[in-house]
Amino acid sequence: GLFGDNIFLSTESHKIKKIAIKYGAKVPYLRNKKLSHDPYGVSDVLLEFFEKQPEYKSFDIVVILLPTFPMILSNDIKEALTLFIKGKFKTLMSVTEMHHNTLRSVYVRDYKIVPLFADKISKKYQELEKTYTINGAITIIKIKDFLIAKNYFIYPIGAYNIPIKRSVDIDTKFDYMLAKFLMENKSK
Repeated sequence: GLFGDNIFLSTESHKIKKIAIKYGAKVPYLRNKKLSHDPYGVSDVLLEFFEKQPEYKSFDIVVILLPTFPMILSNDIKEALTLFIKGKFKTLMSVTEMHHNTLRSVYVRDYKIVPLFADKISKKYQELEKTYTINGAITIIKIKDFLIAKNYFIYPIGAYNIPIKRSVDIDTKFDYMLAKFLMENKSK
């Protein structure tokens, strides 16, 4: 495979650990339970990994794949990795084009609309540059830079665009229903 036998899973669950090992992932320890909740994030989980597995600090890169994106293809990972290497980025993050342009976003304060970008709010979508959101499905980082910065917003950051139909992040029951629908109907 693409990563050989260097596929690790981070979990605090004995049940998930057992399943991961069955399918060939390494789970050398159970993650600290506090890392599963705010204010902690993926960077904190990765820092814990390098603390507990210091021998991996000498590797060049780490590829983070979030399990809440079931529709990501192996080709997405390969293409993102190729782009990361060719682009000479310190970090690469997957993105998705915004259906509603961010430049027309607003705050609602005391029931009043306050534009984030007053000079863009009245423009048509077609007149605005496309905007994207970082979706979190795939993140590739140079390890030495991550260990210094302790987060993965290390510039230059590359962007790998994943189409919206494969960018469903399952955080809610609705997200799950949407992903299930899309997966069941992908060939139709």
